This record gives sequence, C-alpha cells and structure tokens, in this order.
Amino acid sequence: MKTAEIKASMKVLVLGGNGFLGKVIVRQLTQMDHITPIIGTRTLHNNITEGIATLKIDSTDLLALKDGLKGIDVVINCVTGDGTTIAQGTHLLCQAATLTGMPKIIHLSSQSVYGTQIGIISENTPQHDDLGWYGHAKIVAERAVEDYAKNGGQAIILRPGCISGKNSPLWTERIITWLKQGRLGDLGASGDGWSNLIDVEDVAQAVTKSLNISLSAGKVRIFNLSAPDSPRWNQYLMDLGVSIGATPVKRISNRVLKLDAYILGIPIKIIEHIFKKAHIKTSWLPAGIPPSLLKLFKQEIKLDSTKATTELALEWTPYETMIKNQIAISNTNKRLN
Repeated sequence: MKTAEIKASMKVLVLGGNGFLGKVIVRQLTQMDHITPIIGTRTLHNNITEGIATLKIDSTDLLALKDGLKGIDVVINCVTGDGTTIAQGTHLLCQAATLTGMPKIIHLSSQSVYGTQIGIISENTPQHDDLGWYGHAKIVAERAVEDYAKNGGQAIILRPGCISGKNSPLWTERIITWLKQGRLGDLGASGDGWSNLIDVEDVAQAVTKSLNISLSAGKVRIFNLSAPDSPRWNQYLMDLGVSIGATPVKRISNRVLKLDAYILGIPIKIIEHIFKKAHIKTSWLPAGIPPSLLKLFKQEIKLDSTKATTELALEWTPYETMIKNQIAISNTNKRLN
C-alpha cells in the first residue's frame, strides 16, 4: 500500500482526546516525529495531558468544530457518548471538515455495526442494524464519514472489537470487579462467543499508522481491529479470574446470569440514566451486568483483522501479555483501595 508523504509538521486534532482511548492515542502521537497533537475535549478538566495544546470543543456544535479544525491536517474522532453525540457529532464533524480544508478523518467505529451476525466477519460483510441504539448510532456515523469521502474527502474507518487494557472501564475494570464478586466465571455454553479483544495500545497503534496511508480523494478505507489470538469469552474470563486470584473461578449458570442481569442490571441502568440527567454522580452505584452483554458472550462473531495486519503492519499485543497487563491493573486497584 502507498504511504502518504509526512509534512514537515502535521497538526493532528484528537476529538475525545481526554478519554480512555484518546489519551493513549495522544501519548503515541507525541512519540512521533513531525506530529503536533492537539486535544479536543468537551470540558477542560484538571487531568488534561500536560504540555499538549487543548481546545474546548463540543462535538455537537458546528461552529466550535469549524473553529477547532482551522489549520488541522488530520482529525481523529474517538468521541464516545449517547446516540446523538455519536451520530450527530460525526455528521457535524464531516460538515465542518468540508468547510475547513477537507482534513483527513480517522474515525473510530465499532464491531457493533455488524449487529448480531455470526461467523468470520471481514470488512466486506454488510452492516446489520439490529443491536439497539449504540449499533444504530455507529452505523449512522459511518455513513456520514463515507459521504464525506464521496464528496472528495479522505477517510479511514477503524472497527475495533472489545478494547481492553489500562483504564478500560468496560472490558477490563468491570470484568475484574465481577470476577472478584463471583458474578462472572465459567459461563458454560453462555460464554462460547468470541471475545474479539484488542489491547488499547494496539488500537492507538492502528490510528497512528493510519496517518501514513495514502488515500485518493473520494476514497474511504475500513479496517477491523481484533487481536488474531483473542479467545472465546469463557477462556478470557477463566484465565483472567485465575490470574487475579479470583479463585476458585465459579461456574455461573445461565439462570443465575440472567437473574443478575435482569433483576439487578436493568434497574441500575435506569437509575444511572436518571441521575446523569440530573447531574448526580453515579460512581457509588454497583456495576450492573447489562442484558446486552449476555447476548455478546454467546455471539460467535469473529472479526477478521488480516487487512489491518498486512496493510497497517500492526504488531499485535499477544494474548498472554494482555492477561499479564490485566494482573498489573488488578494489583494497582488493590493498592488504591
């Protein structure tokens, strides 16, 4: 694949640059020559990365996006949030980019665009809009990026599986918590789906290597991101449970799992939603297992990341190393508690 010529100094705006994934992307960008990273974030907190230029940008505000994109060569979109933030925010980003010099867009999407499909999934597999608001929002966002490319822009879409690693709230921290509480373990047939895990460092690596890909105007490239050796969920849960000392790893029946998700998980989610609307902190609430997670644990969907391996030349974090990193995270949390 052709590589792009690197400018003497390339300005790269990372929308969502103060989030879990965004911070890792920014750190990797600072280690590259001729790259000037700029953080774009909705609110300016005290935990902004020191020494990195930071802009206050609401991704659902067209004027703010237009101002933020002035002089930018590449914009990386890793904003998270509700359906409106994901879908409308991406649409407005593409609109602002069209009005400000057509910078290259690297958009972080998700395996959720494939819906409930099973089997080996390549980038050519059609999208399937049957995974609720999140999957729908991600599909709508991708369409906006594709339209941007059709109108002369350059764009890359990355579709990661389940992002694990340091500070991963979904696929590391809450999984460790549930294992220690005995709420997850050996799920039997309920955990036979593929995990499609990918280390956060590898996602950031895919982003930084995407900077070097040369694209023709009107062209969008799509890459699945999942570690080639990522196991089935049962394997991950049992390996992680043993590694962090949550032993003996419990056998959790499907009935118990469903009771946990529907009797506890749904009410907690409702309370979280109400409290967030009222700007009340929800960190004290226990982490509820959402019913959607039960479906994912069983879903035999396996992302084919061959294209990312060959064309982005990714150096994947081995599964064993990923597990060792989780142990370090668990030990750190013990010391903090």
